[in-house]
Amino acid sequence: MAGWAAPNDVLDPRGRLAMCIQNCCGSHLPLGLLAVWDNIVTRDENGLAVNLLMNRPGKTCDVLDWQPYEGRAEIHLKADTSLRVRVTPWAPREEVRVSVKSKRRECNWDARREYVQVGAVSDKDVVEVTYPLREWSNEELLGGTRYTTHWRGDTVIAIEPRGLFIPIFERYREVL
Repeated sequence: MAGWAAPNDVLDPRGRLAMCIQNCCGSHLPLGLLAVWDNIVTRDENGLAVNLLMNRPGKTCDVLDWQPYEGRAEIHLKADTSLRVRVTPWAPREEVRVSVKSKRRECNWDARREYVQVGAVSDKDVVEVTYPLREWSNEELLGGTRYTTHWRGDTVIAIEPRGLFIPIFERYREVL
């Protein structure tokens, strides 16, 4: 949350030159983040759904995600249930692998090929989902400036041009 930020920098002094409203501390971003957090894992009449591969402890399961380092996620179950896991759309469906307690299971996809239907799982089971980790770059035109974003999985790992004051995404250049 930054009020005068640029896509590549926490501080963008050009933001103060325009007629605009400072809104770094408005209530909508925290409410949006809470909505995402609350819906990472949901439960309905069909069982448990992991809707977003993102680290999340919970009452029914803990989700551990390795992006951007590996195309891998683990779901540590805390109850007997049926499980489905949404796999990122860019992962090739034929290369997704699922195992329960280190034993491979067939990947059965829902009709839209978004969720892999893991099926019945038990308390203390560990479900692992693996897939090739895609890397790519995109060009974006934002506020009259052309940026190139470099992605690994669902994570921006670098952005060019580099920020001038407090650059964003710099830690990934060192770690990855």
